[in-house]
Amino acid sequence: MPPRDSLPSTNNLHTLQVPTPLIPDPEDGSTLAGLTVTPAKQLTVDAFNAMFYAYPGVGKTTIAGMFADYPSARDVLIVDAEGGASVLAHRDHVDVVQVQKWSDVERVLLHLERTPITSLKYHTVCFDNVTELQAMHLQSLVGSAPVEIQHYGINTATMMRLARRVRDLSRFRGINTVLIAWQEVKVNKLTSITRQTVALTEKLANRLPGVPNIVGHISIMNNPPLYTRKLSFAASPLTDAKFRRSAGDASTPIPDDIYYSADQNPIADMLRTLYEGAPFPAHLYLRPKGKVRPGMSGMTGVTTTSAQTTDEQEDSD
Repeated sequence: MPPRDSLPSTNNLHTLQVPTPLIPDPEDGSTLAGLTVTPAKQLTVDAFNAMFYAYPGVGKTTIAGMFADYPSARDVLIVDAEGGASVLAHRDHVDVVQVQKWSDVERVLLHLERTPITSLKYHTVCFDNVTELQAMHLQSLVGSAPVEIQHYGINTATMMRLARRVRDLSRFRGINTVLIAWQEVKVNKLTSITRQTVALTEKLANRLPGVPNIVGHISIMNNPPLYTRKLSFAASPLTDAKFRRSAGDASTPIPDDIYYSADQNPIADMLRTLYEGAPFPAHLYLRPKGKVRPGMSGMTGVTTTSAQTTDEQEDSD
């Protein structure tokens, strides 16, 4: 078609035909292309949706059991792929279902997605852990054969779908959901920055932490005999931690760093703040005073590198 030499005459503009909308919307703006439009200030808060990661033995599964101390979060279901749920044997209102193959995981998800909410026993579901679940899914793809490049692509897509399905249990079904993962150290060869990341394949480790609303990194301070745990949501180039929240919402009083001992339950206090608007007792979760010995980052026996924790750096200054 040759280029137009001039614009249409303004006298003929009234003859131009405006395309009919594919999906007519009311003039009040309540829908767009047939989809409901909701002002941001009217959005409801999802149920608790988080991922916690740390080295083995730091207390990830213990954190999951803490939900049972908040009445509205009961009962708690642990989907156990790791075999470490025995640390919760002393707890009431906690059930464990052990999954040994990927089809077991699918059956659990379908049950949680399709059971009428009024008939659903569990108000909190924890998948322990996604590092093992990724390996389990790869095993379902290849059996005893070698893993090839195309398998990793299928595996990444499936694990991302798992994370979204778990998140949607919180968004649309009101179930508190938790993903547990192991931790590993990764060094950026270009910047030499050492990061404490989720222990997954590289592509999945870069993507999956973006799905949950909250990512908490758990570490242990080297302050014997207490060995205080630190639960951090602080965004940092050294970890995958984050906490999605808007200014002034119920989660604002919850600090980015929470220090707790074995007899404390920061999760129950967080849920009281998020669901009841109760003040978060930050004074109970302050950084302990005194010297912290260098040489521990996350668990006993791990030597601190350039990713030395802020607590250790402050005490070594």
